[in-house]
Amino acid sequence: MAPGGRRRPHGRSTLLLRRFGLLLALAAAGACAPVDVVRGSEARMPGTRETRIAEPVFGREAVLYEAGLGRERSIVLVHGLGSNAAQDFAGVVQWMSRDFHVVTFDLPGFGASSKQNAAYTPANYVTFVKYVAAHHVRRPFVLVGHSMGALIALRYAATHPDDVQRLVVADVPGVLHRLSYMSRLASGGAAALLPGIPLPAERIEALARRLLGLAARAPVDLAETVADPELRMRYLEGLPER
Repeated sequence: MAPGGRRRPHGRSTLLLRRFGLLLALAAAGACAPVDVVRGSEARMPGTRETRIAEPVFGREAVLYEAGLGRERSIVLVHGLGSNAAQDFAGVVQWMSRDFHVVTFDLPGFGASSKQNAAYTPANYVTFVKYVAAHHVRRPFVLVGHSMGALIALRYAATHPDDVQRLVVADVPGVLHRLSYMSRLASGGAAALLPGIPLPAERIEALARRLLGLAARAPVDLAETVADPELRMRYLEGLPER
């Protein structure tokens, strides 16, 4: 029994939940991955000033990249899921810096920023972006988010509308509910959601229906799992992308 009377799963249910979480994370990563990516977050972004900052939200360090220093207008770029982190914007930063002070970063838990077993939630990421904006960005600014970063950008704009002059979102994931992605798979959307997977669509859809059943009977709440350090380590192994 967990603190506060919460019942924790054991044995087979624990193993099934771990497998479900891993499969769902892999599916989401495939849905959010950009078509063209810059390989290797260890390759620093050319043409930018790189700063390692101490940020108070997660209590660690994050890497900030700036270009177009001295420009009057600011643009903030929020990256999506994946180890490339802000390197996904490497091909456009110098072009944008002709007109903007460009600010981007490796979100905590990604790229060259610190990683830990933390609650990497949209709300906490919005607080992190707000901290960066307050200390490094001229407001109001243009806010651009890609994939997972688009979800963060949407939430930021809703939370701090006075900060945002323009909002641009690209490839926003349609995962508005924890079961919606699998529900579409189960209802025949495998070919569209997972192109190139070397499995018959019928097998993918059958697996999705099975996982939906497991999720409905999951002995823990997923939001509670993300909020609890011990549960995060138990079911997600403390990994940010999961």
